[in-house]
Amino acid sequence: MDYFDIDFEELLEYIDESIKQNQNEEITLDEIAKQFYISKYYFHRLFHSATGEPFAKFIKRRRLLFASHEIISTDKDLIDIAYDYGFNSQDVFIRGFKQLFGYTPGYFRKLYREIIFIKRDKLKPKGVNIMFDIYLGQRLQFSDND
Repeated sequence: MDYFDIDFEELLEYIDESIKQNQNEEITLDEIAKQFYISKYYFHRLFHSATGEPFAKFIKRRRLLFASHEIISTDKDLIDIAYDYGFNSQDVFIRGFKQLFGYTPGYFRKLYREIIFIKRDKLKPKGVNIMFDIYLGQRLQFSDND
């Protein structure tokens, strides 16, 4: 089997749907490899070479991304969001979120809502740049110089 025999777009869609439908259930290498009819060891090597990161790290990042969208689009408690996306404790969720986005989930929600308020009023957000990252989604960046 060649590296290009796996449709990575289909694979990523499958992973995202699995996360959305079974938010708090673990997605395993075995499960994904069986779905695409290859060994888990070969799949892991292909996945790592294609994405540049291990499968488990990728899944964690995707869960955090989906959680970030829920954080900014709902008033749901952060602990409920953490458990919904398979994080066993709020501390693990907060640490992972802060490592990925640079802010705690609560602060991220607050900043995002302030930016939305500023945009609605058509004021220029001073010191705030919004960047889009294809893998992470929106990322907030602040500078003291503005």
